[in-house]
Amino acid sequence: MAFVTAIGPVSQDEVLAHIRTRLAAFKLPVRIVFVDELPRSTIEKVARRRLRDLAQRLIAPTPQESSDVRTD
Repeated sequence: MAFVTAIGPVSQDEVLAHIRTRLAAFKLPVRIVFVDELPRSTIEKVARRRLRDLAQRLIAPTPQESSDVRTD
């Protein structure tokens, strides 16, 4: 998963095209999430833990999806 901030309008396809020129295929993100800004710590570093928490919330199944899964 990649979190992206953009100055202007940009599509997911444009971001992937840009990334493909710089990363090996196995490193390409499966999902791209556009955010207004990256969370920052008090010393202005990117708050990676908060990004991880956001990623987990985004990929966690919803209550409806959880009830659809059989556990036989």
